[in-house]
Amino acid sequence: MYIFVNDLPPIVQQTLRRFSYFRKDISITPKESVSIRSSGGAGQRDYTAIIQVGSNEVETHTGSWGGANIFNPDNEVDLGEKAIKIEPHIMVIKGSEGGHAYANIYAHSSIVKLYACDIESVSEQEKSVLKAYKELKSGPYRTEALNRVPNHRIIVSDLVNRGMLKQSKNGATQITTKGKNVL
Repeated sequence: MYIFVNDLPPIVQQTLRRFSYFRKDISITPKESVSIRSSGGAGQRDYTAIIQVGSNEVETHTGSWGGANIFNPDNEVDLGEKAIKIEPHIMVIKGSEGGHAYANIYAHSSIVKLYACDIESVSEQEKSVLKAYKELKSGPYRTEALNRVPNHRIIVSDLVNRGMLKQSKNGATQITTKGKNVL
C-alpha cells in the first residue's frame, strides 16, 4: 500500500528528509519483524531507521557506501543478522541514499490499518494499463504494453477521470498514489 508522506507523523517525515527521500508517496507494509540487513550498491548507501513514534526517538544504522565492505566487517546494515521486532509504536524505514534514493516503511498491522483507504475495484484491462504506467518508463516498452490492451486510450481517459492516473496538457501521463494502491 502507498500513502502520502505528508500524512505520516512529523518525526517520520524528518527522518525521510534526512536520507534525501523527497517523493510524494511511500510504500508501507505490515510486518511483525524485519531484518536490519540491506544491501547497497555502487554509489549508494543503505540505511535502517527504527522510529518509536510516541516518544519521537530515532535509532539509525547506515551501511557502507557501495555495499558490504571488507574493511568494515561489523556493519549491521551490510552484514548483520539482527531482526527488529515491530511493535505497535514502532515504524522501521529501510532505504538507500545516493544514486537512486528509495525507501520503504514497515510497521505493525495496527498502524498500517490507520492509513488504509478504500480501494476501488478495477478490471484486468485497467490493471494492465496501471501496471504499464507504474513499472515501465515512458517510451517504446510502455507503448508496446499499452497497445496489447484493447481500447487502451479510452481506459487511460477513464482512469484519469477516476484519479488513478494524472495527465498534463501535453499528454504526459503518470500513475497516482490512488492508482498504485489498486495494484
